[in-house]
Amino acid sequence: MQERRLYAAFAGINAYPDSPLSGCIQDVLRVDRLLRSQCAAQEGLAYHPAYYLLPNNADLRLLEQYGAATGAPLTWLPPTFDNFTTRLFTHFADAKAGDICVFFYSGHGSQTAAPPEFYFNNPSRRLQTIVCADSRTTARDLTNKELAYLLWKAFGNSEAHCLVITDCCHSGGNTRALAPRGAGGEFRPRFHADAGKVLAFTDLLGHDAPGFYTNENGGMKPAIARYVHLAACRADELAQESWRGGIFTGRLMDALLANGGAASYRDLMWRMQTVVTAAAGQQHPVAFAAREADLDRRFLSDAMQPIVPAFDVLFDVSLNRWKIFGGALHGLAPGALLDIRDGAFRLEAELRDVEALFSLIDIPGLDTASETAKATLTRAAAPALHIASPPDAALEKALGAGKFPLLKVGFGEEAGYEVYRPADGSYVLLEKTAPCLYSGGRPARRCFFPTRSAWRPGWRRWTGSASTPVWAAGTSTCNGPRSKGLMATNALCMPATI
Repeated sequence: MQERRLYAAFAGINAYPDSPLSGCIQDVLRVDRLLRSQCAAQEGLAYHPAYYLLPNNADLRLLEQYGAATGAPLTWLPPTFDNFTTRLFTHFADAKAGDICVFFYSGHGSQTAAPPEFYFNNPSRRLQTIVCADSRTTARDLTNKELAYLLWKAFGNSEAHCLVITDCCHSGGNTRALAPRGAGGEFRPRFHADAGKVLAFTDLLGHDAPGFYTNENGGMKPAIARYVHLAACRADELAQESWRGGIFTGRLMDALLANGGAASYRDLMWRMQTVVTAAAGQQHPVAFAAREADLDRRFLSDAMQPIVPAFDVLFDVSLNRWKIFGGALHGLAPGALLDIRDGAFRLEAELRDVEALFSLIDIPGLDTASETAKATLTRAAAPALHIASPPDAALEKALGAGKFPLLKVGFGEEAGYEVYRPADGSYVLLEKTAPCLYSGGRPARRCFFPTRSAWRPGWRRWTGSASTPVWAAGTSTCNGPRSKGLMATNALCMPATI
């Protein structure tokens, strides 16, 4: 089997000389930990990270401990303007079809005056920027147009799946902001004031790159590479952080760990808009893709096996109960069975008290001073969907590669649903409760998820009633009447030779 690779380039900046941050290195390590877990759960997917970091003194100890825990000590380069523009994105140069590329940035965001060439679709006449490690000393900010150029160079002709995550102020414009002096409370924005440098269009990276800009009546429109961009906030908003890290990155990693990474980008961002806005007020995460359909793809890859969801467990002294840092928004519900482990300690316990962002549980025998306990889901609260399949080595191997708490598949058993294999090698789930329908004189069963896209050549369309089936052979569409619980947008599509 040809090895696939996941290339990840991280940029995290805490030790700004004039307005330091405190959570950006934490962000990098949380994302890095998730990607390592994702790769470890796959067969034939190697992890290739690169780090561009500016840590503070406390971060150095954290990085040392993290490297020891993972068995891979971290080395990094400074995230200067020069390294951003000449080195960081070359990390993706060898990516090929089937590979995955991830660029993650956590740091300050800012704005600067836009050159007149960008006025035509920019009422604010401002460009969003990334504040590099030396942007306020010997260099300047990296504008969103220049970041778009670097992404276009790296991903424009790539067949890899490409993902960009930015946790900074104004990141919805491809760029976090400097905290105002005297800002208080647990959270603070990642915003840096405008440096006051006025840039001409010809000062920008990529202004003369063939094929990147298109002149539209004097306005310059940049090309956009194919990638998915998850941003901490809209272009006119500030992203918040605490010493624990960015609110957006923290909530995003929690959601991915809770569902094993098996969620689409669109579903993830719907969830983020709820949990981030609830925590940070005027901060609304956004997602962008040059191809809208890419937002419906699963995080990192549709072929990814999900990782087993794991939740931190700590004793809450004020409540005198154990708190699990996962709740209803993470897919947990009363009745779920959790496997709780801490070193040699192990206990299976049923979940009963579930809040939106956390759950409470009793764990007799576990030391209340523990800070390393973890809980994993072993049985969902809802009954598992029971499916039967004829003996199928490939399907059995695929199911054995991961845990599926909501799914139970038996080979050679009876169940309410069964797996049917058409001649083209695909899998179709059939319900076993519709014996009144016939095709070609033989009993036919109703498709569990028959949609327009499920139509295959040679299949027939049901056009009759439940009591008098009529089959239209050779039709090129797949629509059926609303009857027997079938929605009008679905179809009763059956293989002609079932």
